[in-house]
Amino acid sequence: MENYFLQLNKIECKIEKKKDLTYISWSDAWTEVKKLYPESTYTIYENHDGFPFWDSIYGIDVKVGVTINGLEHIVRLPVMDGNNNAMLKESYTYQNKYGEEKKVEAADAFDINKSIQRAFTKAIAMH
Repeated sequence: MENYFLQLNKIECKIEKKKDLTYISWSDAWTEVKKLYPESTYTIYENHDGFPFWDSIYGIDVKVGVTINGLEHIVRLPVMDGNNNAMLKESYTYQNKYGEEKKVEAADAFDINKSIQRAFTKAIAMH
């Protein structure tokens, strides 16, 4: 098997900024992978009920795998609120570092989808 890490590592990805965050778009990352390795695939894993997330007392998380050259890297990632706290299926409150109480709405399909795309990009980066 060729050393595809060295090939992928040479790619100069477009860096995007939003507020204080710097990131690479999932679609840009996938485009670059498919240019070099068109047989690559990805899997959005589902729980036993067919939903693309898992729920526990600790929060909701997603699981995504990316396969390049027959090697799959899997990333499991929590669905996070704006303060990077794991979200729940119900609304909740927490105290921020200034002692202020903040309310967070229950995670919805949009929150889950954002986490799937982030996990997808991280799984690509694992290669």
